[in-house]
Amino acid sequence: MTEHHGVSRKGFTGELWRSIEGVYAEILAHPFLTGLTDGTLAEERFRFYVLQDAFSIRKKSALLGKAPVISALRSRWITTESLSIL
Repeated sequence: MTEHHGVSRKGFTGELWRSIEGVYAEILAHPFLTGLTDGTLAEERFRFYVLQDAFSIRKKSALLGKAPVISALRSRWITTESLSIL
């Protein structure tokens, strides 16, 4: 049985958690996360993260806005002609 944050996990889920214990511990020990949780993260580091995240979200939302167009193009591309190569 594996325990994370007081939650015991058995079976396949526990096996998956055990397989990533080292990576998970490294993530939790990352200076950004520890500084964020204990209040020692410098304001400029937090500001950089927020700006970087906002940039990423803006780019992703632009792509999501194009999803219907991309979907329509894919639907037109997948025709009997394109399936004939299979």
